[in-house]
Amino acid sequence: MTATRTPPAATALQQMLGGPTATNLIYTAVELDLPDLVNERPATAERLAAARGADPGALGRVLRGLAALGVLADTPDGYVLTPLGDLLRRDVPGSMYHSARLMGHPATQRAWTGLPYAAATGRIAFDHVHGVDFFTYLLGDADFADRFNRFMSEVTARVADTVAGHYDFGDAAGVVDVGGGDGALLRAVLRANPRARGTVLDVGMLRGQAEEAIAADGLADRCAFVTGDFFASVPAGADVYLLKSVLHDWDDERAARILGTVRSAMAPHSRLLVVERELPDSGPAPFEAVVSDLIMLTMAPGQERTAGGYRALLDRAGLRLVTTTPTPDGPTIFEARLDTPPAAERGTPVTPPAAAPPGAR
Repeated sequence: MTATRTPPAATALQQMLGGPTATNLIYTAVELDLPDLVNERPATAERLAAARGADPGALGRVLRGLAALGVLADTPDGYVLTPLGDLLRRDVPGSMYHSARLMGHPATQRAWTGLPYAAATGRIAFDHVHGVDFFTYLLGDADFADRFNRFMSEVTARVADTVAGHYDFGDAAGVVDVGGGDGALLRAVLRANPRARGTVLDVGMLRGQAEEAIAADGLADRCAFVTGDFFASVPAGADVYLLKSVLHDWDDERAARILGTVRSAMAPHSRLLVVERELPDSGPAPFEAVVSDLIMLTMAPGQERTAGGYRALLDRAGLRLVTTTPTPDGPTIFEARLDTPPAAERGTPVTPPAAAPPGAR
C-alpha cells in the first residue's frame, strides 16, 4: 500500500487548528510554575509532580507536549528550558509569564468562542459570551483583574525604554501617565529624565501594584499614584501627558471623550503623547497589530487604528497632531498639542503634585 503524503497546506492548517492545544499547554506550565522549577536544574516528571502535588503520569504527558512545542527540551538528565521556555519565568527580562496567565485563562478562552458572533454582528464577543462587558467583569473578579493589570504592565515594560528613548522629553518637569496602570512607561521616562517628576492616574485597585513598582525603582520621591477616572478629570497643567494603550480599548466616541478630558487639563505649553500600534492605510499589517486588533474585537469595544484614524480622533477633541514617531518595537508615538484654544478655556498651569511619603496617601 502506498502511503498518502499530507500536503504542506494541510499540515500548516492542522498546526493552526492545534492552537488551543499549545495555549493550554503553556497555560498549564505557568499555572504550575513549571518554568521556574525547571530552571533550577534538569527535572523529571516525578520530581516536578512531587513539588506540585500532581500526578506523575499526567504531568509527564504535559511535559512531553511542552517539549514538542519547543518550550522544554528532553535530555537524558530530564527536561530543561529552551529560550522559549525561559521567557515564561516570572522575572526575566522580556518575560511573557503574565501574558500566558491571561491569554490562557478560561474567561479569555471562552471569549474567543464568540468570535463568529462578533464577525457576524459587529458586537463584542466577550459581552456576548459572559453576559457583561470586559471592564465590568474585571470589577467582579479580583484574580482576573490582577492578571489583566499585570499583563498590561508586562506588555508596556517590553517597550517602555524604547518609547522613552525615542522621544525627547527635554526639560519636561511634570509628566502624567493617564490610565498608566503601575506606571511602567512613566517609570522608564523618569529613569531617563532624572529631573522630571510624574503622576500615575488609574483606578484604585492598581494603587498597591503601582506603589510597589515605583518604590522598587527607587522613584517614590519623584512619582505619585492618584486614583481617578480619565472620563471625568486628570491632573492639570503637566508638561507631558501619556496615553499608552488606552485609546485602542474604546470606540471612537469614548476615545474622543478621554482625549477631551486630557485636553481640558492641558496648559498652552502641554504636550500629549498617544502611544499605540499603528495599522497601515493599505496592504499587509504587522502581525502583532493584527492580533491586537482581533483581541479588541473579541474583548473590548475598541480597535487598532491608522495614523489617519488617530488624527481624526485628535481633531475631534480639539487637539492638533504635531509629529508621528514609529519605534522599532512596534508602537507609534503620536504627539499632539492644543489646537489654539479660546482664552477662556485655558487653565492656569499648575505644578504636578509631589510624591507623598509611603503610607501618606
